[in-house]
Amino acid sequence: MEISQLLSQLEEPKLLMLFRHLIDDDVRFPFDRLRAVPLDLPDAELHAKMHLKIGSMQSNCALWFFQLSHVPACLWDDQSAAQLMQMRMRQAFECLKTRPNLVKILRRESEPDELFRGALSEDYFSPMYGPDYYYFSNYSHSISDDAMEAFSRESHQLFAEIVGVPAKPHVRFGIGTPETCSRFAATEVRQFLVDLLNLPSSYYFVARGGRIEVSAVAEHGAFLVPATATDTNGSRSQVCAVATSTLREHAPVGLSDLNTLLNHSRTTERDLQRFFESHPHFLLSLDHRYCDIRPHICLSDGTGNQLVPDFMVRIENSDLWDIIELKKPQHRITTWSHGVERPSAAAARGISELLQYSKTVSEAALRARLKTQLGMAPYDPSLVLVIGRGHPNHSLSWVGSRVGFPGVRVVSYDYLFERARRCRQVIKAEMSP
Repeated sequence: MEISQLLSQLEEPKLLMLFRHLIDDDVRFPFDRLRAVPLDLPDAELHAKMHLKIGSMQSNCALWFFQLSHVPACLWDDQSAAQLMQMRMRQAFECLKTRPNLVKILRRESEPDELFRGALSEDYFSPMYGPDYYYFSNYSHSISDDAMEAFSRESHQLFAEIVGVPAKPHVRFGIGTPETCSRFAATEVRQFLVDLLNLPSSYYFVARGGRIEVSAVAEHGAFLVPATATDTNGSRSQVCAVATSTLREHAPVGLSDLNTLLNHSRTTERDLQRFFESHPHFLLSLDHRYCDIRPHICLSDGTGNQLVPDFMVRIENSDLWDIIELKKPQHRITTWSHGVERPSAAAARGISELLQYSKTVSEAALRARLKTQLGMAPYDPSLVLVIGRGHPNHSLSWVGSRVGFPGVRVVSYDYLFERARRCRQVIKAEMSP
């Protein structure tokens, strides 16, 4: 199925998930340090994205604004989509008028530091390009050079009219679509879209045969269905219907809930601990050898201090156990200083805790107690830190500068999410006839 056909079935919340995947996790930009930031406007879904590329020969920096706009499939014609675009742009500019700080950033009269809440490092330098303002929607259509020029001209005029300041030459307006953002990774994006469409959209209470059950359903968009009746003016009426399908076995359990947790600014480590206790398959997917998982096993370091790792996982057909520590998804994994990449403060704390756990379980007395209490005697465990957001296909390794320190595997929540998603695909393929 073509990407355009999949996009026509995409709901508004899932368009946001697709946007975050394309902008933050796309393999084309391996040097990105900052994730897109929602700007919290009341009537417009507007996000700011800083693209950084720092190399030994040259450095580039660009600031992008993306206005997300979901176009229902029933409005997928040029005239309706253009009217909706103009209405949404007008709403966004009305919101920008009340935020003079954003207008100054758009006009390059102010630095964008405040947008990223202090996440810019000391290596930051002013953008060489932009800022660019893109209207990003799920409407799939070809965009000619003439159409792009007309859109830019009309957007400049609308911006100047509503905001009260000229847009030129400081703001460049353009149109972005999932096709243009995924041209270098179309196969991967197509699969991600399929997985999005298979996530539950809502839940229905179904009464059948004296029993009530809750069914997860995926909504495939609103469609206008012609009716045979005509009104008094002779016009044929139409009925708006929403096509749905029921999701049952093999649906990726918990993916949408985890995605919600990861994208919420107030998610705590306790929230994630409870989630993974209810959905252990996410952590088990980090290694195909994992077969058992235990949360919050109390360790004692021999001096009365109690250490409690978030999870311990057993390797199949052995008494070997690994230790997994969770930190917040909002934390940065690494920081850059004077061109050198180092673990962030939060990552350094997590690494230190894991090293302490490893040292504690190496004591024979503790291993003997655990063997009696739990039937396990962990020794020389592998250490895994789950923290922050990062590339969905890459994990990192921390190696201590002192001899004898065990290494720590550092994985992002995006990597964990992708591992679980792919494991579910494998299971589904193996069970298909």
